[in-house]
Amino acid sequence: MTKSQKVRVFRFGGEEFCIVLKGVTIDDAYATIWEFEELLKKEDYLTTGGQSVVISFSGGIARADPENNIHEAIRNADAAVYLAKSNGRAQIICPDCSID
Repeated sequence: MTKSQKVRVFRFGGEEFCIVLKGVTIDDAYATIWEFEELLKKEDYLTTGGQSVVISFSGGIARADPENNIHEAIRNADAAVYLAKSNGRAQIICPDCSID
């Protein structure tokens, strides 16, 4: 990411987080989140007791712009997350991406 691009992460419910990528196209956002998901899969995770933990990631991506405000974008991304979870989890859904 360049200096003009900003990333912000917010907790959005119990197990959900909202990642805001500013200054990127929707397709670049998809590629960034896909890379994040791939990095999560590569790591081994252990509890403090030494038990192995498997982490899965489901994501929903939506665009926020002057015609699609942040509240609508959050609703759209949340709907995409639930679609990913209902399709078997460990997916990234982006209805507006040309990659998906």
